[in-house]
Amino acid sequence: MMQKMVRTAMLAAGLIGWAAAPEALDLDVGVNATLGMGGAESYIAVGYGTAALGYGEPGVSLSGTASGWYLAFGSWLSPYFALDARLGATNAAGLGALGGQELSVRLPSWYGLYLRPQWTGEMVAVHALVGFSEFQYERTVLDPAQGTAFVDATARTAFSFGAGIALAPAVGLELGAEWLALARNTGLGPAVSGSASLLAGYLLFSF
Repeated sequence: MMQKMVRTAMLAAGLIGWAAAPEALDLDVGVNATLGMGGAESYIAVGYGTAALGYGEPGVSLSGTASGWYLAFGSWLSPYFALDARLGATNAAGLGALGGQELSVRLPSWYGLYLRPQWTGEMVAVHALVGFSEFQYERTVLDPAQGTAFVDATARTAFSFGAGIALAPAVGLELGAEWLALARNTGLGPAVSGSASLLAGYLLFSF
């Protein structure tokens, strides 16, 4: 885990250096600023939507949906790039029966650090996300016959990516939708994997 965190930090440092290079800062995108929209240096966003959670093991592939949310804090590095840090969680998604028992999963917490390439027009903003997420993947197995439950939580770090589109009705304001793949078939243990993605509406303020 420590090695993964170090690699993530090194990648983030490299992305910051590349995005903040003089060539990037000299780009002219029709914005009266050297950083984000309208000269903004930072932004805050809140998102809420539907999380798709999956669980897999040999011969088994289960999936379900639940509500999820996030808070994002960002820093504009240039008119085209921002560094985006997030925290969020999901509710539990019931995945169905597994070996005569009921399985549900959730992400009680997740954190992410992403590079956010973005293009902003007069009324529309389009962006992508690429980086890493660290999350807690919690499994609850309920035995209906016995009335007992087993809960197991696993911490993992995974490569993440996503994209979004938004209306930008005013300088520094976005109202849009975004899809983010937090983890895809990430190993949770011997022959066990999990997936998680979030489709959310969001509201963003730059300042």
